[in-house]
Amino acid sequence: MRQNGAFQSTPRMPRPTDRNVYETGSSPLLHFAEDELQLIALLFMATVYALKIRWILRFPAGGDRQAPGNARTDGPTGAKRSLLSIAMPWAMGSTRQHPFLYAQFVIFHLGVAASILMSFVIPPMLLD
Repeated sequence: MRQNGAFQSTPRMPRPTDRNVYETGSSPLLHFAEDELQLIALLFMATVYALKIRWILRFPAGGDRQAPGNARTDGPTGAKRSLLSIAMPWAMGSTRQHPFLYAQFVIFHLGVAASILMSFVIPPMLLD
């Protein structure tokens, strides 16, 4: 921008390295935990899950253990039902016996998913 014959720089958002950001009472450790530590934790979690998936895929696939004579389902249908059984608490005996524990499980995981989503949706500059 040009004003009175001289160039004027446009104002920029403060960065954690600026002294005036920390003068508001926020500590450098808090800023580290909000930014870098979160990214490090997500990278660590992604690495651990990738290694676990690689380890699991080393094992040979198991055969179908359906009772003989019960032709109501096939392999792919049984696999889908097994993977989706967590969303069908009425199909698991443990959740019928302990519905409060299943409710805790659902609320906890919904909270974790919302927290991870919000860490990407809410711009960091709004948290300052």
